[in-house]
Amino acid sequence: MAERLAQPAVGSLVSCLIVAEQQGGALGPVLRAQAEQRRTERFQRAERLAMEAPVKMLAPLLLFIFPCTFAVLLFPVAARMLMEGWLK
Repeated sequence: MAERLAQPAVGSLVSCLIVAEQQGGALGPVLRAQAEQRRTERFQRAERLAMEAPVKMLAPLLLFIFPCTFAVLLFPVAARMLMEGWLK
């Protein structure tokens, strides 16, 4: 099964099950430990992706959102300055 899927997590699970079976150990604790390890790996992967999200959002923020925000905020100021004669 591990050779067909070629995934490290499956290979680790299969090898642990083989070792437990060869040594005559109970499979319950082995499966619980493997489940905990997979949960930890998923949690760490989610944390890593969450840390990358702000970096990926920076370019669209700078290119699209900030210029629009500044245009909306500064338009009334510029219009008032033109009407009062500050900008000629």
